[in-house]
Amino acid sequence: MLKTSAAIALAAGIAFPALAATDTNEWVGQLLGTSQAEIASVLEERGIEIVAFEIEDDEIEVNIVQDGQELELEIDPQSSLVTEAEIEDDDD
Repeated sequence: MLKTSAAIALAAGIAFPALAATDTNEWVGQLLGTSQAEIASVLEERGIEIVAFEIEDDEIEVNIVQDGQELELEIDPQSSLVTEAEIEDDDD
């Protein structure tokens, strides 16, 4: 019964907070920018808190807090696309 209710709710477009909090796929493919200022501006407009920012030769890493969870976004500095997003563990 619970599975059926969840399937109906999802089909109707009703999201569960637990699903939304752990869905990192929504970030992959998004354009965020190629500089710290551009990325910060886009994220702040969305109400996303930035907790760490690191630029390396071949990628930009940004740690954010969304729905109470810390995520790490990897951004291609050439295209400004998010190439990977993952939930940060407390063990990292």
